[in-house]
Amino acid sequence: MKVVDYKLIKEVIVMKKLLVFSLFSATCFLAFGQSLEGIITGVKEVTQSCGVDSGKTLQIGTADESGTLNISFTGGGYFTNSGKLIVSENGLLNISNTEKPYSSVGKLGVADIYGTIEISGGSFWSATLLNVYGNASLSGSFSMGYGSIMNVNTSTADFTGVEFRVDQGKSTTSQLNLNAENAISTMGNIKLIYWNNAGSNLKITVGDYVNAIPKLRFNKDSYLNIDMLGDKQLSLKQICFDGDGKDTDYDPTQAIATIEFNNFDNDKVLIEDITGVSIENNQLKVYKDYSGSVYSYIEIIARDGEGNLIEGNWTLVEGEGGYWLNNSAIPEPAACAALLGFLSLALAAARRRK
Repeated sequence: MKVVDYKLIKEVIVMKKLLVFSLFSATCFLAFGQSLEGIITGVKEVTQSCGVDSGKTLQIGTADESGTLNISFTGGGYFTNSGKLIVSENGLLNISNTEKPYSSVGKLGVADIYGTIEISGGSFWSATLLNVYGNASLSGSFSMGYGSIMNVNTSTADFTGVEFRVDQGKSTTSQLNLNAENAISTMGNIKLIYWNNAGSNLKITVGDYVNAIPKLRFNKDSYLNIDMLGDKQLSLKQICFDGDGKDTDYDPTQAIATIEFNNFDNDKVLIEDITGVSIENNQLKVYKDYSGSVYSYIEIIARDGEGNLIEGNWTLVEGEGGYWLNNSAIPEPAACAALLGFLSLALAAARRRK
């Protein structure tokens, strides 16, 4: 009979755990690389993984002096920020990765952006809180990570060329707050992605300003909530769905995504380009991006200023510069005026009878 040496087995298991931990620690050390802090003026070149440690602050440039941080990876480099990053109005953060152009190049963490961020090759993940001010300029691929928040507090930021991706994860909601007029009108598109059986959740909060949201690219199981805090017009430049290679088994007669409006009213939400967009089955029927034959539906939910669900038939009504997304349950202004007139006449007649 074979005797099992449990003590020896236990020792082997402990040794394996220690080995795994050692390898993990070494990997983390090699992956992180240089720690950055303080104020950068002039030009600083970095060619390895780097970042800002927790509790530390890195500022690129100042109000009076220019500063440039060029980070160029030749392999699997990564920038991570668990502290605080400030890109001043005279600051430039330039990150490039030519060998792995589709990989993530870093996490912005908590960052205040007044100056310029340029990304060429790869994408940047905004992991925590990103504040955009003044004449900030961003270019490249930005992805909102799990539960991240981006505040755009200016009308003069330049988002030309930005692809804004919202990461998957049904248990968390990323948030984009538009705290100025036409805050993201120069942005190329907002793409809600789908991966590993999980769609994207995004909440866009629109302050009491006229705003335009760029092309919306919905994906399977994505949920977009637009909270309009004021009564100003909101323009949606274009709407489509983007199967991203995972739409082979969906039912085109079922809604793949949902868009919800809070504080909704008629003649308030304008769809500028309705190419491939129509109302069918009281839902938005939209075609796949760059396709004239593949379509699906987006469910529409709307609530009024008191939070009451609006139930009625959706229509697209031609207006100046596009088509209003309207609902039959909301009385038209002319109908309201006629009703008020009728009530006034009825009240006057009742008084005369008295």
